[in-house]
Amino acid sequence: GERNPSFSPRDFLDLKEQTVSFRPIVGYRALSMSYLGSGGPERIDLRSVTPDFFQAFGVRPALGRFFEATSEEDGAGKLVVLSHASWQNRFGGHPSVLGRTLALDGAPHTVVGVAPASFRFPDDTEMWVRSYRDGVPEPPVDLGEDLASVRGSGYFSALALLAPGRTLAEAQAEVDVMAGRLAEIKEMTDLQYGLRLVPLREALVGDVRPALLVLLAAVGLVLLIACANVANLLLARAATRAQELAVRASLGAFRRRLFRQLLVESLLLGVVAGVAGLAVARWGFGGLLALLPTDIPGLEGITLDS
Repeated sequence: GERNPSFSPRDFLDLKEQTVSFRPIVGYRALSMSYLGSGGPERIDLRSVTPDFFQAFGVRPALGRFFEATSEEDGAGKLVVLSHASWQNRFGGHPSVLGRTLALDGAPHTVVGVAPASFRFPDDTEMWVRSYRDGVPEPPVDLGEDLASVRGSGYFSALALLAPGRTLAEAQAEVDVMAGRLAEIKEMTDLQYGLRLVPLREALVGDVRPALLVLLAAVGLVLLIACANVANLLLARAATRAQELAVRASLGAFRRRLFRQLLVESLLLGVVAGVAGLAVARWGFGGLLALLPTDIPGLEGITLDS
């Protein structure tokens, strides 16, 4: 009856090593570290991630590279990838940030890359630091030297990319078998232990799609009402111009030409109104975002696009 989304190192590694439905399975954990910048020390939000973390998202770095799960990199010291926003705000978007050493909690971390502007997972992450402890994120407390054998302490989240040709149902069936094995190992005979796969979008924003579609339909109806009102005004205006149109017709204007004149006038009105609407939308966009709660997932990704 309880839901605990945290993984322990051994459970995570067992899932990673004994399943074939995912390529890859990655782990991440929130960190708050002190950063010594030009303005003095401050606390920033980071994520301790497994070396293959970015591979699960299929993104390319905006600058430099991401972490690599290779033995050659294991001796390269502590590495960090910057978010695009952090790169712009803290380092002026200058390419010379690559190779720079940052002091995080007093330990030197070398910048190896910058994430693209479109990648903001999770939203408040400024930097991602590579974990070197047995392929799992760094623990919040000392769990001993053999971190890979720790099974009872769950402290990080997991995310997986479905392998090519695998469906969510097939992956869930395999995970159910794995959950049974873990329940036996944990000797959880009196408790129901299970692992449920949840799509990332659902985990981040929940089931908001129906509500958004209803809202979209309501806004569309308001737009249609406005269009109907404008159409009625144009028809009324055309009725008052009946004498003018009759004079034009008596002077030799064909119906096609009269129709074209009215169409051009309507299109001109529509274009001017559309430009004015876009200007108002752009002007009021920041104010509307300011009214939204700051903890809405994906808030930074809301833009006025084409």
